[in-house]
Amino acid sequence: MRGLFAYSAVTTKLRAMEGKLIKKQEYEEMAAMGSVTEVVEYLKRYPSYRKLFSEEEFDIHRGKVEALFQRVIYADFTKIYAFSGIEQRKFLDIYYIKYEIAVLKNCLRMLFNQYEASLDLAEFQAFFEKRSELDVARLGSSKTIPEFVENLKGSIFYSALKRLERTPDATLFDYENALNLFYMRRMWKAFEKVMKKRDWQIISEVYGSEIELLNLQWIYRAKKYYHMTPADIYAFIVPIHVKIPKELFKKIVESETIEEMEELVKTCYYARFREGLDTSSIETMYEELIKKIHDTSGRKYPYSIVCIENYLYKKTKEVDRLTTLIECVRYGLGFEETKKYIA
Repeated sequence: MRGLFAYSAVTTKLRAMEGKLIKKQEYEEMAAMGSVTEVVEYLKRYPSYRKLFSEEEFDIHRGKVEALFQRVIYADFTKIYAFSGIEQRKFLDIYYIKYEIAVLKNCLRMLFNQYEASLDLAEFQAFFEKRSELDVARLGSSKTIPEFVENLKGSIFYSALKRLERTPDATLFDYENALNLFYMRRMWKAFEKVMKKRDWQIISEVYGSEIELLNLQWIYRAKKYYHMTPADIYAFIVPIHVKIPKELFKKIVESETIEEMEELVKTCYYARFREGLDTSSIETMYEELIKKIHDTSGRKYPYSIVCIENYLYKKTKEVDRLTTLIECVRYGLGFEETKKYIA
């Protein structure tokens, strides 16, 4: 009853917001369009996107598209925060770090893709100026990955990316995954400290699985591409064990070959969610299982902190899907090919 009483109002609000999310048929209608202009005109039928494009010239690169779409996520976050009680706001105050990380990822993508223009972070300034300690102007002046990392010095994110200097030829994926693992480690400690017992038990069930799946991603890449020692791998991963027993996890980290690791992963809890588990497609496995975990938790705990987490997850996926769809249309990939990318 406590959950029903504490979450009935915000759950009602979130259900109304969820009803306005873009549906499968609508994605397919946009995928069939012949130009970005047509997609933009279509999106203007949705109140949350209408103002976004009112004055924008949309012949811009992906980094700018992602920055624009972040406005929509921030607007929804602000609505939910205003509608939430004290306990829900404790969760959102910690969850907020995820949006700072989204900005850092956007910058990293632009730098890795070597866009000639400076990083334009003006889209994030208004949302961040009250909450964030990130020096947006300083980050925007970065021209290279090492310079970007140094410009984070003094922030909570610096050490998470600085250690990648020890990883030769680190990719964009590795930088993004390092930020994901950093967030999960920090979030886990913070949530455990401030949340009430029931909400913590529920959210730890959801995030515990996400942490373990991120750990598996990093272990796989560390072994396959960088030949890292178990000691170095342990320095990156989050020491959380929810569905994978500690002893099995230790064997996975210390396995001597990729083949041995694959066999061990096939014996863990997550193998049941995907027939013919193949560690070489571990990123796809991660996306599939996280979606299933959110769907399951939403049905299991409708009146809990999960209702907020699930909505924000779905909104983020909507923005990711739209960004990809616009890029597909821009490059004329065609309806069937675009459908595959946004599935």
